[in-house]
Amino acid sequence: MAERIAVTGPLQLAVPAAAAIARALHAAGSAVDAWCSEPGETDGHAAEFVFAEGRLGRSDLSLLEWATGRALRWDTPSGTATLVIAGTCTDAKLVLNAAELPVQRDAYARPFLAGPVRGLPTLAATPTPPMRQGGKLLVIVGAAAQLTNIYPAVLLRLAEALDQPGNAGLAPRLAFLPGAEVARSGLPAATAGVLLPGGASMEEVMGQLRAADEAHARNLPTLGLCLGMQCMATAAMRRGGAPTAMLEEVSGPGAQCSFLRHPKGAAPHRLGAQVVAPQHGSLLAKLNDSTAWSVRMNHRFRLNLELLSAMQRGGLEPVAWSQDGICEAVERAGGGFGIGVQGHPELGLAAPDQALFAAFLRAVAG
Repeated sequence: MAERIAVTGPLQLAVPAAAAIARALHAAGSAVDAWCSEPGETDGHAAEFVFAEGRLGRSDLSLLEWATGRALRWDTPSGTATLVIAGTCTDAKLVLNAAELPVQRDAYARPFLAGPVRGLPTLAATPTPPMRQGGKLLVIVGAAAQLTNIYPAVLLRLAEALDQPGNAGLAPRLAFLPGAEVARSGLPAATAGVLLPGGASMEEVMGQLRAADEAHARNLPTLGLCLGMQCMATAAMRRGGAPTAMLEEVSGPGAQCSFLRHPKGAAPHRLGAQVVAPQHGSLLAKLNDSTAWSVRMNHRFRLNLELLSAMQRGGLEPVAWSQDGICEAVERAGGGFGIGVQGHPELGLAAPDQALFAAFLRAVAG
C-alpha cells in the first residue's frame, strides 16, 4: 500500500527536497507519485510550470515530474504544498523538514540526497553523479540563476536526454549568457549550439534575436522554446525584408508585429496539453515518428501570417499547426538542425519531447 510522505518548509527548499526523495525511491524500484496544491506563496518564483490539464504552478514543480517520471497531479488537500507518495515509506504519517534534509544539486539542476534520511531506513543516499562536461560549447541564452534555481525544466530535459543509452558522450559544456550580454557581444567563437529558452522576461529578447541571427548565419544547431521560437521567427522576418519586425509583447500593437495577441473570439490563453501536427517530411515529424504530438502550451500570442513570407525568405519554414490554424513550430530551411516550438516540450514526458532534445544534443556534438 502506498504511504504518504509530507515535506514541509519554505517552498524553495521543500520542492527540491521532495524531488530528491522521490527520485531516490524511484531509482530503488518504488512506484512513486507526486502532487501539489496551488501554492499560496511562490518565493519569487514565476508561475510558469504548466500542468497537463491546463493550470499554472510555481516554475520549479518540473523537478517533481522529473523525479517520478509521471505527470504531476493537482489534487492535494488544501494547505499542503508538496507531497510524495511512495511504496517504501515505513510511516504513513512521516513528515520531513526540508531544511534538515541533505539535498544537493548537480550541474543540470537535479536534486539528489547526499546522505541518509532519518525516518526512511530503507532509503540509502543515492547521489546523482555529476554529468560529464567538456564536449562542444552549448550556449543557453539566459541567466544561470533563472535556469537552475527557478525554472530548471530545460536543464532537466537535457540531462534526461544524456541519460538515454549511448548518449552520455554527447554531454556539452554549458554556458549561460544573459540576453543583454549576447546582444552586446554576440556568441562566442567556439559556440557549437544555441538554446533559446522560453520565459516571461522581455529583457532576453534582443539577445535571443542576435543569437538566432548568428546561429543561422553559422548554421549552428538551434533549439527555440516558446519565446525562443518567437525570437527565431522574428529574426528570420528581419532577414527576409521586415527589418522592424518585433514581438507585440515588446513593441506594442502595429503592422511590424511578428507575433500578435490571439484575436477576439479565439482562446486568449493557450494553456495545457494541446495537439499539434508536424508536416510530413519535416525534421520534427521524423523525430516524432507520428503525425500528432501533444505539447504543453502557455502562450497568448500567435505568428503574424502577414509576415510569414518574410520569415520564409529569411530561412525558416512553418512545419506544425494547431487545429485552430496557429503556427506551432518552425524549422530552418535547407537542412541543419534549427527548430523552434511555440509550446514547452521541456515540460513534456512523452517520447517526442525526449527525442527532440536528444536529437538537438546529437547535432551539437556533431
